[in-house]
Amino acid sequence: PPPGPRQLLALLQKPADTSPESVIANSIRVSRIIGSPGYPAPEDRVRADALESYERSYHPAGVGRQFAAILGSGSLRPYNRATTAPTVVIHGKADKLMRPSGGRAIARAIPGARLVLFDGMGHELPEPLWDDIVGELKTNFSA
Repeated sequence: PPPGPRQLLALLQKPADTSPESVIANSIRVSRIIGSPGYPAPEDRVRADALESYERSYHPAGVGRQFAAILGSGSLRPYNRATTAPTVVIHGKADKLMRPSGGRAIARAIPGARLVLFDGMGHELPEPLWDDIVGELKTNFSA
């Protein structure tokens, strides 16, 4: 399913300008819309992560290119069905950008895949769930 309109608009709306302050404010705004309502990230952490990302590789056209790549790739179902590696699909029940039904569809399309849904998790990996997520990955890697 497509993203909700509010979530899609949040991603498409550009910062007021390319200054670090505007880009960071935009990152905080987007984080609040697509993030994890059950695990809201402290604003100072979101701000620090956004600044680090900005300083490392801010490139305004990157989001547009990412969307173009996603839209241009077409259906991945044939590739999903051909996957033979042990697979765990980790998805947030509160993800409004890529809804949980999308995670379920991926898990159904990959033979033997295991689906793990986390309550309160949005379109990110919230720090309070890191141990649980790593545990799921370890289980998958040892399968």
